[in-house]
Order: sequence, then structure tokens, then C-alpha cells
Amino acid sequence: MDEFTLFQLEPIETFSLSVDQHWQKVFELKKADGSAKYPLLCKVIKALLCIPHGNADLERGFSENRRMLLERARLTIHNVNGIRQILSHAKRFGGDPSKFVVTPTIIKAVQGSSKRYRERIAAEESVAKRRCTDLSK
Repeated sequence: MDEFTLFQLEPIETFSLSVDQHWQKVFELKKADGSAKYPLLCKVIKALLCIPHGNADLERGFSENRRMLLERARLTIHNVNGIRQILSHAKRFGGDPSKFVVTPTIIKAVQGSSKRYRERIAAEESVAKRRCTDLSK
């Protein structure tokens, strides 16, 4: 029998427990040799419990984007994405830039980013020039 079928037959009193208390009891169940009784089921449940149960993070992201675009109306989607990535990465260091360690890999990434930015701007300018010449014809 698989773990899930065995678990369904397990007599566990759970009516008065919260979700996390219920699964904590399941995680604590042991076989006679001391190993976890349902190791695979526990891994699956832990992974499922990590999934956000709401859309607060998503809504927060939309709010940050809206605030950014209201303050700086000329930002493109590329700029917004870049700023959001920087802010997200800065949170890892508590927002303190002095804790950020600059490595050779980061320097190369920034140089590549700068190059791609200049290429994108040049491409956008050439498209704009073509549109102007097409409209003037």
C-alpha cells in the first residue's frame, strides 16, 4: 500500500486542531525503528504548505508598479522590471547597500546590462526615426 492510503487509515484526532497543528502531529508519527512513518507524504505536504494561500504578494507588486509609474510616467516596462529587481535584491540585505558585496560576476552582469540597455535604446531610436520618415512620405 502507498503512504497516502496508509495515512487515510490512520486514526488521528484532528477536529479541534488548526491545519499546522494537524500536520505537525502527522510529521511526528514514527515507525517502530524511529524513522518517519510517512516521509514522502510529509515532503509533499511541506511543499504544499509553502505555497501562498492568497494574492497579497501579487497585489503588492501591482501597487508598487502603479506607484512607480505614477511618480515617473516615462518609465518603460524594461525600466520598471529593472527597478523591481534591484528593490527585490536589496531586501535580501535589509535595504542596507553597505552589506551588498560586489563580486566580479556582479560587475560583469552590470556591464552586460548596460550594454543591452544601450543597444535597446539605439534600436528604439532607429524604429522611431523610421516611423517619422514613413509618416513624412
